[in-house]
Amino acid sequence: MRYQLFNKDAFQFLREIPKQDAIVVGLPDLKEMSYSLMEYERWYVNTIRIILNSVKEDGYLLVTATSSKNKGALIDKSFLINTAAKVEQARTLFHKIILRRDPDKVDLFRSGYKHLICISKKGSSGKARPDVLGVSDKLYKNAVSNNEAELIVSFLKEKGIKTLCDPFCGQAAVLSIALREGFSVIGNDLDPDQYKKANELLTKTL
Repeated sequence: MRYQLFNKDAFQFLREIPKQDAIVVGLPDLKEMSYSLMEYERWYVNTIRIILNSVKEDGYLLVTATSSKNKGALIDKSFLINTAAKVEQARTLFHKIILRRDPDKVDLFRSGYKHLICISKKGSSGKARPDVLGVSDKLYKNAVSNNEAELIVSFLKEKGIKTLCDPFCGQAAVLSIALREGFSVIGNDLDPDQYKKANELLTKTL
């Protein structure tokens, strides 16, 4: 297997696959859903918990997230991710900051940086890596930046991981870089257009 791609509800997908050595995920923003802020935050924490329980105890969940703003208030996704980890008695192994734009730029709606948080119940943090990554190219607009994807792949290679799964893969930016680096990858996205674009990108990467 080099890659498998599914077009299913993410929760159904996770129920149907065995526990994974490594999962990478970025969850939808509040504006993409029909929830109130409180409902969204509850959904976010519960979803991270479900995904974490789809990872083997010595495996790794890597969550990529941009804290957004709602009516002038910050939705701190790093807090939500760490809350889910604590509820599941998992450890946060590292928390990296990835710049989305130059430090002196202003955005009224989204933070100028992203979080990359690694959670595991029994895994280890590995060798030291930079805590802050600069602005980098992307495979397409709104994709995970190349340097973030490369850090994820480098970390998992160090751990001897050979398969990477993404249950909300979008157009499969991280999976395509992992595939290029010799991983087998398993992706899923419910949106037919995203699924089609992911399939095109992964086919091109082979």
